[in-house]
Amino acid sequence: MEFVNSKVFKNAIRKHSVITKKELRFKPNTRHKVCVVCRTSPNYPWRIYASNTDIDNPTLFIKSLWLEHTCSSLVGKVYHMHAPFIAEEYQEFFMSDPNWTREGMQNAINKDFDMSVGYQICYRARMRAKKLAQGSYKDQYNLLESYAHELKKRNPGTSVWIQTELDGEITVHKGQLLSAVGIDGNNGIHPIAWAIVEAKSRESWIWFLEFLKADLDIHHSGHYTFMSDKQKGLEQAIKELFPDAAHRHCLELKQKLWAVARSCTMNTFMEAMEDLKKSSLSGWQWCLDRPAKHWSKSHFDHKFKCDFLLNNHSENFNKSVLPARKKPILACLEEIRLATMVRLANRRNSSPNWKCKVGPRVEK
Repeated sequence: MEFVNSKVFKNAIRKHSVITKKELRFKPNTRHKVCVVCRTSPNYPWRIYASNTDIDNPTLFIKSLWLEHTCSSLVGKVYHMHAPFIAEEYQEFFMSDPNWTREGMQNAINKDFDMSVGYQICYRARMRAKKLAQGSYKDQYNLLESYAHELKKRNPGTSVWIQTELDGEITVHKGQLLSAVGIDGNNGIHPIAWAIVEAKSRESWIWFLEFLKADLDIHHSGHYTFMSDKQKGLEQAIKELFPDAAHRHCLELKQKLWAVARSCTMNTFMEAMEDLKKSSLSGWQWCLDRPAKHWSKSHFDHKFKCDFLLNNHSENFNKSVLPARKKPILACLEEIRLATMVRLANRRNSSPNWKCKVGPRVEK
């Protein structure tokens, strides 16, 4: 009997140990020779020895085999029923159902091997299976160049940029997701661009917005409106790269403050401010401390055809990609890309069915 390499041989021994409920252990070995014994049999009567005939050939051949056991089967869990074994044995299950529950995993193991395993082993098995399926985080960073090349090849016109460290080597970081999300003709979400950077800072925002500006071919920013939370460095980056654009701040508005923000004329703005002052002096002062051109319709420049007060479209996009953000970088980027393609395709297919000249949401 022969095995492709020592790894395949060891996996077969582990599975045999789990099925027969015998305490099989590996003696000190190398990838060229492996010896297995049964620890619970006195004097190790059960033994397997395998080695290769050529040091350059990884194939292992069984050279000696003693199958006599002088011990009884173990009750409960055996040594080799560990997280690596479960991850290998049930890898297809993990790939077909990434959200496979702990209870489902425990039931499958109990049914297949008549054993019970705990929460921690199930958790470690899931993490190991994800790593096997997706590769390690470092491996995925090293594949970014190939991924970018494939995207450009399969979808001409796609813009992908990768910035490396000074020595040209891609360094692994936990990463922060930056995104630019627009509004389509039906006031729906229209993802434009996204990037994973080391940290949210002025430098990273400038890097992201420079590519956005070049990709959208923006030479005059006088008709563009940017709306954001007060992210670190973002306001300065927008002022530097889009000096003529409107920049508005998203506000969590309630009751009287909402009335101030929705005021469309200076008279209604002043009336709403007086009403707010009577109810909340601190809220009134808060409004005075912030330029109204960033958050009230009454002060918006008429040349910018956008009257949005909230940044909900970006929040909704970030919420939709939350599961992807927990994955390694390639899996994360690919899941966001596929979700965006499906979203845009669905909008394109539904728009011919509109019964009005504008989108249904706009008509309302």
